[in-house]
Amino acid sequence: MIKLYHYGFCPRSRLVRVLLKEHQIEFEEEKIEYWREKEKVLKIDPLGELPFLQTSFKPESNIDSNNIVAGLYPVTEYIMDISKDSHLFPASIEELASARRMIYWISSRFHKEVTGYFINEKLIKLLSLKGAANTEYLRVARGNLIHHSNYFRSLFDKNGYLATGNLSYADIYLACHISILDYFGEVNWDKLFFLKNWYASIKSRPSFREILKYRLSIISPPDHYEDPDF
Repeated sequence: MIKLYHYGFCPRSRLVRVLLKEHQIEFEEEKIEYWREKEKVLKIDPLGELPFLQTSFKPESNIDSNNIVAGLYPVTEYIMDISKDSHLFPASIEELASARRMIYWISSRFHKEVTGYFINEKLIKLLSLKGAANTEYLRVARGNLIHHSNYFRSLFDKNGYLATGNLSYADIYLACHISILDYFGEVNWDKLFFLKNWYASIKSRPSFREILKYRLSIISPPDHYEDPDF
């Protein structure tokens, strides 16, 4: 049995959860609010990033660093390696490289320039009762969203999907980000109309519908707060 440590509004966590469901890999899960439980996260994984997997999980067993798979790339590669049906991982080396490139782009550029701003300003500040969102950060993120969307549109026109001619885990990852932006009301579907059918086909998948059920709950703030790196 595998155990997934994740947070519902972390796009990387959403991707991993969907991949586990899509490939029918049984797992247990534990929600971690990173900014409230930093010491717990670091104790399990010194990288301090969500999500991560505990392999060979047994309820009575202690956590051993040897059975922790951490980091988005190692986790997705691990799922690909143990999957009997790798339908979201392209078969050819060239297409797999293209999908990996988009995973990297979304993590290194789109998250930092778009989604990360909204998570920090509209989610973490709200849950931590740390004041109002920084409107300048949100303005920059909205402009960046249009910039990145134009690039994604060129890829859709060229490939059909984000990385290849078929749906891949790169599409799922981008859809995980879009789902969070849409939850915050930050997707102007009139301007981003070219995303509508693509996103609708992904969010209708049973594995994806489950992550759309997440809702925010407001509870007391932590004693200490640092900006998380989702």
